[in-house]
Amino acid sequence: MKVDTSVIEQEISAHEKQLRQSYSIKSRLMDEIDSLDPEDKHYVKRKADLDDRLYKMYDKIEGTENLLIAARARKCRLKQKR
Repeated sequence: MKVDTSVIEQEISAHEKQLRQSYSIKSRLMDEIDSLDPEDKHYVKRKADLDDRLYKMYDKIEGTENLLIAARARKCRLKQKR
């Protein structure tokens, strides 16, 4: 009996896409932080804002990774039931 895993595969694909986007955003934020000019009068505020966004991105990445792991585990369980 064949088990339809297409819905889970779409979910996995969506999580992988979200993860790639999140890693890209994280990389850009890190580049922005590295390129800040310490002589800029708003340096401290800009750095704090970028740091906050970076920390939130780490949380988002962790959440997406957990969703991806769970979806892959569901797919494996479905395949084992065949």
